[in-house]
Amino acid sequence: MKRLFHVVTVMALSVIGSAVGQAADQASGGLGFRSNDIHARNASELRISAPIGVRYWLSGQKVGLDLGFGVSTHKDAAADKNTTDWSIEAGIPFRVKSWERVHVIARPGVNYASQEDYVPGSTPGSFEKITDKFTTFVGEIEAEVFLVENVSVSASSGIGVVSYKPGESGAKTTTDFTTFGQNFTSVGFHVYLWGGK
Repeated sequence: MKRLFHVVTVMALSVIGSAVGQAADQASGGLGFRSNDIHARNASELRISAPIGVRYWLSGQKVGLDLGFGVSTHKDAAADKNTTDWSIEAGIPFRVKSWERVHVIARPGVNYASQEDYVPGSTPGSFEKITDKFTTFVGEIEAEVFLVENVSVSASSGIGVVSYKPGESGAKTTTDFTTFGQNFTSVGFHVYLWGGK
């Protein structure tokens, strides 16, 4: 999984670097936030999202690329060891309709999250590290509204599928399907640092 993290990081830096070089061709991009919380029952223990993100629109601004990342650490007091949770997200926004300050975007996306915990081991006083894994696929319609020229807020609704693989030995992977909608408490935003909308 560390290798996957490195690949995503290199891709994100490549997108940012190429975006700066292509700004004159009407490409644009910037920093932003998207929520990956879709409230599937088997994702009730999912505690990490990918809030640090970039959105990059290709030349012509009809198709783009979203990349996001999140990480957290916690010291398990009982085991006296640190745990790490991390999440990566990627999506491909397609602009399907535009007005002066509003874009309607169709967006397929995928999120992968890994969460570590310590559970009591087979011998008294010992602990075993387990890793829960969540893979989420979404198809959503997003409304992006520009407050000023290069700053937008967005909300979305759609369908999602969450695959949850518990870290405990013998636990079975479950897959849930759900519809979802993001309300005002989880509105995303983008600040376009190069190029225009």
